Amino acid sequence: MSVVNVKSYKECFANATKANIEKLDIKSAEEDYKKAYESLERADYIAAVDSLNKVSDSNSKTELKNKLIKLELYITLNEKVKNFTGNYNELKEEISKISDVAIKNKILKNLNSTSEGVPISIQSGTYERSDYDSEMRYVEVIPEGVTTNLPLVIYLHGIWSYSSFSSSAPNYKITNYVKSGNAYSYGKFILIVPRVVLSQGDSRGMVTWQTSQGREQTVKLKGLIDFIVDKYKINNKKIIITGVSLGGDGTWNMVESYPNLFSAAVPISGCAENSTVISHYVNTPILAYHGTGYKEDAYKQCVPTIYNKIKSAGGNIQLIVKNGYSHAMMQNVYTDDNGSIFKWMLSQ
Repeated sequence: MSVVNVKSYKECFANATKANIEKLDIKSAEEDYKKAYESLERADYIAAVDSLNKVSDSNSKTELKNKLIKLELYITLNEKVKNFTGNYNELKEEISKISDVAIKNKILKNLNSTSEGVPISIQSGTYERSDYDSEMRYVEVIPEGVTTNLPLVIYLHGIWSYSSFSSSAPNYKITNYVKSGNAYSYGKFILIVPRVVLSQGDSRGMVTWQTSQGREQTVKLKGLIDFIVDKYKINNKKIIITGVSLGGDGTWNMVESYPNLFSAAVPISGCAENSTVISHYVNTPILAYHGTGYKEDAYKQCVPTIYNKIKSAGGNIQLIVKNGYSHAMMQNVYTDDNGSIFKWMLSQ
């Protein structure tokens, strides 16, 4: 037989004043609100509303009610994310308007995890864009049935192209091969061809990425890559860079400048500077090309030199020599062997 503690019961009744009960109701409502805020679940929100209805203090009730009104909007938006079927960019823009940073980041994280592989409402084709920067315009090639989480391939053109750049001007082997659809044999990707403005010579009179103009273009190009990754929800573990001639120089330069950005790099007929930091190359798989059909020996000298240094440092680098290929012929690398270079790019 249990013994009833009469004294403790009397203490409970003594403390059960209206004010104390009100405090308990407010505390319970605040705890339920916090739970709903953290979970963004509709069931927790309904429980918080039920708790709010038990609160009689008008000031506390108004404050919590206003919080719950905002929270209901966040929960509704999060439910749209869970059932994501629409335009990724439009939904992301809607989320970006949320003033509560913690909630915004949480819903964006949910969007990124639920929208992988979902079709994006983007028309396929080739377009010239200037929505990133009026100087660094870019041509994009978008495959049919484009989805989120696709790889990105950046192609850097040679010095001859920047002054006449337009959607029809980049008549490059790589652009035409991708536009034809042949390059998608190994998987779809988005191709971006930036208009890089390089005309400034160094102390030797050579146009290079190591001038103040080149350094400015390096930073601007990184900004464009970030912009494209965000715009098309690119798989940030599959960002590939390649280029020919001065674009090959730029490929070396970008890998060194941003050593953890690229999943693969293919510099073709491009030289890295003598001042390179070799350790910046060891984490990026590199497939380098040079030809033997040049009148000058510049590329035959510089490419093997950096190849040996990266190899000695433990880097993942391959070097392919195209016998008899002139400088102009090196663009054929993209279509050789049925475009097998794309298989290598996408597999890294």
